[in-house]
Amino acid sequence: MKLKTYIRILCAAIGVAAVVSTAQAQTDVRFDITRFQVEGNSLLPQTRVDELVGPFVGKQRVYGDVQKALEALENAYRKAGFGTVQVFVPEQELAAGVVRLVVTESVVGKVVITSNKHYGETNIRAGLPALQEGKAPNMRELSENIQLSNDNPAKQLEVTLGVSEDEGKVDAKINVTDDNPQRFIFTADNTGTNTTGQHRIGLAYQHANVLDRDQVLTLAATTSAERPSAVTVLSGAYRLPFYGIGDALDIIYGKSTANVPVAQATGLNIVGKGEVFALRWNHYLPRRGEYTSKVILGYDKKDLETCVGAFCTPVRLEPLSVTYVGQRLSAGQLFDYSLGVAGSGIRPQPAAGPANFVAYRLSGSYMRALPADWTTRVAFSSQYSPSTLPDAEKFGVAGSTAVRGFHERVVAGDYGYFANAELITPELISYVGLPGSLKAFVFADVGEGVNHRPAVPGARASTQLTSLGLGLRYGIGKQVALQAYITSANVDGPIAAGFRKDTGSFALQITY
Repeated sequence: MKLKTYIRILCAAIGVAAVVSTAQAQTDVRFDITRFQVEGNSLLPQTRVDELVGPFVGKQRVYGDVQKALEALENAYRKAGFGTVQVFVPEQELAAGVVRLVVTESVVGKVVITSNKHYGETNIRAGLPALQEGKAPNMRELSENIQLSNDNPAKQLEVTLGVSEDEGKVDAKINVTDDNPQRFIFTADNTGTNTTGQHRIGLAYQHANVLDRDQVLTLAATTSAERPSAVTVLSGAYRLPFYGIGDALDIIYGKSTANVPVAQATGLNIVGKGEVFALRWNHYLPRRGEYTSKVILGYDKKDLETCVGAFCTPVRLEPLSVTYVGQRLSAGQLFDYSLGVAGSGIRPQPAAGPANFVAYRLSGSYMRALPADWTTRVAFSSQYSPSTLPDAEKFGVAGSTAVRGFHERVVAGDYGYFANAELITPELISYVGLPGSLKAFVFADVGEGVNHRPAVPGARASTQLTSLGLGLRYGIGKQVALQAYITSANVDGPIAAGFRKDTGSFALQITY
């Protein structure tokens, strides 16, 4: 038995050696290549194909050169976005001088849409122009289509490509998660002031599929619960997606009767009394694995009033901006950031601030899941300007979205920063017997605002803020979101009277 086993092993070894020797011999065989004949290509220009395979033409070539030409072609298709294209070398006599390469451009076969309840097939297919039956799918363009479609607040798409029963085709499955595109949003919080009333209430209406084209209309109104006549903020926004080029345009308008900052559901944060008109052009970049990004070009026209007591100075600003936004979502963690610059402007009153300015902005956040269902989140936001800015362009350091425990923008500077850190508990809803989700959190905030020219000559130019707090977040699906927290806040530097909140803070949103 041992002898037979030994003989078998010896024969196997000889066989492997023979195969290796044959492969080596094939690799060492040299032949002339006068040209490559590429068949089946319809996606790349012929001149581009010739450029790719040209370096591998010549005398005394080996099979490895043919393989390199094949790989160069496949890589070009991948870079162009055609991930389903394959290139292979058919059986042929290489000594003829002409080497054939065959391109297989797999096209889309069947397209199946599942789980859609509020958006029809026509709407969903219109948002994916890169996915057409009988055409090779461009994965880069398809990725841009999906990103743009998923920016709709009431619709999310997931597209997967799989092997088709038909040769030379791939089938597509579109899984849809959607909600009713029409909804009303009620908001209430205590982000007000002592003079205008502590509480703000708001109502917004949103239609996320106007004309069945994914166009989004949002209208919002906010006022003071205690003094409605003192605060009236109205705004409207309209979003136009352009699926053919993978971009979107946001048109925003807002008007405020109060000289206080107010945030609205339209995404417009009006700082002061007056009117604001804004345009945002969103250009989506190709997805790279788990990383998505876009570039936002902006134009604002702000006709505001800067008020000191009863005296108000009109200010017109027309800044242009460019912002890069990136996000990486992976298992158990989320990282996002933005980097931008805004500058230039015009205003009729020289006393209201510089006519030309520039401000550089950087922000980011990181959330990570921890063992035992705990979660941590850190965030950072900053701005730098080399000169004095108009009030509307100053960086707000204090408030519900900055250093908590202070009134909104009670500290704002030409440049500054703030940072937040949170530790969030596991789910607590089982302890209270309510539907939905309940989690507690502890946080620490720090920030600083600096002005080139302090309001009072000779006064300290910077103000530092810190706060520690404890809070709860409660939610029921997408219908109810409630946040409440208490803080211990401290300040080092000049600040307006009544800067600190005497009570805890809360924010409620009800969607229906």
